[in-house]
Amino acid sequence: MRARLIAALGPVLAAVAVVLATRQPIHAACLLAAAGLAFAVGPSFALGANAQLLTLAFGGMLGGVLSGLLVPAAPQAQALSGAWSIGASALAMVALVRLTFARPAGGARAGFALTVFTLLVVGQVRAHGHFLAMTVLTLGAALAAMRADDPGRARWAWLGPRARASGALIAAGALAFTVAMAWALPRLHTLAMARFLEAYGESAESGLDDSLELGALTSLLQSDEIVLRVHGRGVDRLRGAAYDRYERVDRGERWRWRSSRGPARTVQRVGVGPLRQADAVMVERIGGMRGWVMIPLGTAALSTAEGSVRVDPLGAVRSIPGDPALRVWFRPGARTTLAPAPPGRDDLALPAPMRARLTQIASGMSAGAATPFERIERIAEALRTRYRYSLQPWDTRGRNPVIDFLDRHPQGHCEFFASALALLGRAAGVPTRVVGGYRVAERNPIGDYFVVREKNAHAWVEAWDDARGWVTLDATPDAELPQNVGHESRWTAALADGAAVMAGRARDWFVRRTTEQRLGAALALLVAWLAWRTWHARGDVTAVRAAALQEGPLPCWEALASALASRGLARAPDETLERYASRVSSTDLLEPRVRAETAAAIRAYAAARYGGLGDAAEMVRRTNEAVRSLR
Repeated sequence: MRARLIAALGPVLAAVAVVLATRQPIHAACLLAAAGLAFAVGPSFALGANAQLLTLAFGGMLGGVLSGLLVPAAPQAQALSGAWSIGASALAMVALVRLTFARPAGGARAGFALTVFTLLVVGQVRAHGHFLAMTVLTLGAALAAMRADDPGRARWAWLGPRARASGALIAAGALAFTVAMAWALPRLHTLAMARFLEAYGESAESGLDDSLELGALTSLLQSDEIVLRVHGRGVDRLRGAAYDRYERVDRGERWRWRSSRGPARTVQRVGVGPLRQADAVMVERIGGMRGWVMIPLGTAALSTAEGSVRVDPLGAVRSIPGDPALRVWFRPGARTTLAPAPPGRDDLALPAPMRARLTQIASGMSAGAATPFERIERIAEALRTRYRYSLQPWDTRGRNPVIDFLDRHPQGHCEFFASALALLGRAAGVPTRVVGGYRVAERNPIGDYFVVREKNAHAWVEAWDDARGWVTLDATPDAELPQNVGHESRWTAALADGAAVMAGRARDWFVRRTTEQRLGAALALLVAWLAWRTWHARGDVTAVRAAALQEGPLPCWEALASALASRGLARAPDETLERYASRVSSTDLLEPRVRAETAAAIRAYAAARYGGLGDAAEMVRRTNEAVRSLR
């Protein structure tokens, strides 16, 4: 009884810690009832390693389901809830189920590890006043159980003064280190996060920001990393940031585009969850672009998991704080609630030092055009045909990069083409904005969806047409950008990413299942496994009974006799099995528990082998268990 109490105290106290953290009476009653039942049953079930694992898995699932059903997702403040409550309840139930095993796999060390993990999860809510006391008591009980399970342990009275002093010093050092880490780690975490956010900001991974300096996308345009998947048709551009002001940086010759309206702050309600229409498109974010919602200019309906987004006057859309916006759904069409604002003063502004030269170049490129929008279309065509795409940088120190691109170095990447088109369009009298986003061109035939990589990052122009509103124009030569021309993925890349998509869909399917469906599936698997074991055991019994009719010992007995002989307990030639079992049960060469199990296995073998009594399969299992104990 004393040994059972020592073994059970740690898991029971861990269950009590979970109860105190969740603060739900019905959940507490269920978990405490399970603790009482486990203690009352005690180590009664002799199961093999595989059967133990299956039983523990089912027990953990049961604990998690109970928590999911009985603990609200958002209970009163400072109470354990959600995934933390489910995890703590599952771990506590696993530790309690282990108490019913005669020989639990891993022994007291595994029980101690389960106790520690349970306390770590419970510690996610430390505001309740019981946590520190419960932690000390529970860990103390778990350590006592681990010490009691060690047959070679030394009593405290046997230790000399030097050993006692060393132990006390180690304990004091561990306590001091724990206190120091408890004080320092939260402060170090806060400092590290502050430095990280200062260095990378909200969208450092993607190149999209509230400003765009010429050359910012160069490194991305050479990367094959996947950032988006697009499930649906009819999308060739995904719009991110929009800029309307071109300005000098630090009074030098560095220039940038930025939004004159500031970051997106207006919260707009949109749809919630997937759109089911045939023309609906889903954009799935894989990496980068934290906070940005990538949708086309032509978006008639938008839906997210949370049902809210932030939008700025230029039509740039971002997620709300706390929403990762990993998936968004939209339908192509004319924008309504998220439409960019009509042109303002900044959409026609030109820096004074550039105005005369830009006007001169625009007049030459658009000669003969009848309307302002026709003028900017001719300018875009001139840039596409007279200038060349290149990622090679050149020295623009002391010169304006756009004027230098137009007059001296007729080559550059998309930011230069977009900047030149936007400024020349303004010089021709057309309001313009520069847009940063991604082109959609690569189709994965495995799954029939589109893959967007970092090298598909792109910049283009939106120009105002009085009849149509904002219209997309692109002066970058498409022929020199094979990654932005429609094509299919290489079969190796298609296969790898297609497998990732299939795994994600399987995970989503499982997440959408109800608790009852998951529990029913687990029960069905358990019943199937038990049926298989029963059918397999019938074959084992038949084989053992057939062997019992033959001369000579069974293989399981040979293994047991060999293990006993290695421990100095070889059977004498004239010694009966009953006398052999009695000698084993009274020897001092084995631990009390091991010699009792071994003697019982010998008697079971004798009854089944020579008397035809008992369950033959059970006899083989007990004999093999005894062999494992002796090794």
